[in-house]
Amino acid sequence: LFDDEAFIHIINTRFMQQQGNLTTLAEARLHLFETFTLPSIMEQSSQKFIWVIKVDPHLDKTILEKLVGMIQDAVAVSSSNKKSDNVGDGNNDGNGNNKDNNGFGERVFVVSSNKNYKHNYG
Repeated sequence: LFDDEAFIHIINTRFMQQQGNLTTLAEARLHLFETFTLPSIMEQSSQKFIWVIKVDPHLDKTILEKLVGMIQDAVAVSSSNKKSDNVGDGNNDGNGNNKDNNGFGERVFVVSSNKNYKHNYG
């Protein structure tokens, strides 16, 4: 994934753990995710990380589809906006594409957590 790094950063986000059946709460959290979390992750100065979003295994299918759709839309918009005319800026691949953002969608994983998941804070 990252040829020039000795280690990989992993961002772990929990979404609606043990609350998959609370659709009204999920809608509100989707709004927060779209407003704060997703833009913050997309605008990191270094995009050299893997993002794992763990969802409750009983999360409403519509909510899950909206979550995945938000990520896909953000990746599409970001890819079209991350063009640069500065070929020598160090983050450019020579074709006007920002290397740090290339493949972002390939580094985001939305996974269902184990149904026997028990949170452990420490």
